[in-house]
Amino acid sequence: MIRFYRPPFFLKLFYPESVFRLQTGGRKELMLTFDDGPDPATTPLILEILRKHGVKALFFCTGKAAQDYPALLRSISDDGHQTGNHGFNHIRGWWLGRGDFIANLEKGSKITGSNFFRPPYGSINPFQYTRVKSSHKIVFWDLMVYDFDKGHGSARTLSVLSRMVRPGSIIALHDRCGSCAPEILDEAIRLLKGRGYTFRVL
Repeated sequence: MIRFYRPPFFLKLFYPESVFRLQTGGRKELMLTFDDGPDPATTPLILEILRKHGVKALFFCTGKAAQDYPALLRSISDDGHQTGNHGFNHIRGWWLGRGDFIANLEKGSKITGSNFFRPPYGSINPFQYTRVKSSHKIVFWDLMVYDFDKGHGSARTLSVLSRMVRPGSIIALHDRCGSCAPEILDEAIRLLKGRGYTFRVL
C-alpha cells in the first residue's frame, strides 16, 4: 500500500487559498488536528491528554457524530479547542455532484457550528472548491501519520511523526474507533515539546 504522508504538490496549485501549513515566521509552531469524531471511545482519552499538556487542537467533526454525541462536542468546545466541519457524512467527494457535496457540507456546518472545513479523504474537485472557498476556510494538512491504519501500527506512526514533522506542520490525527492516536499522543507531545515546539490553532 502506498502511503502519502504529505499532500501531493499539485493540490497546492489547484487549491491555492486553502491551508496546508501554518505560517510561523520561523517559529517552531505546530497544529494538531483530529478527524472523524467525536467518538465516545477515543475523544475523551484525547481530550484528557491534551488537557494534561495544556495543548489546544482543532477537531474536524462529522455532523453525524456531532449529532449523535452532542455532549462530546460540548466537551471539545468547553476545553477551549476549535471545532471544524468534516461534512455531515464522511463522503468521498471527488465524483459527487456539486449540489450533493455542498448539501452534505452545509448540513455538517450547521451542526458543528464551524466554517473551517476539511474534505473527507482530502477529496474535493475544482468545481466544488470554487463554491466552497467563498463560505469556508478549507484546511488540509502538512503531515498525515496514518494513525487510523491498523496495518501501519503505533510505533511506525510515532516514528513518521518524529521524522517528518517541521515548523508549521498541521498534523492530521483521528479520534475514531481503531485510531492509535490515544496510544501515541502523550509521547508525541512530550517529544515535540522537548524539541522546542509549541502548539496553536487557527
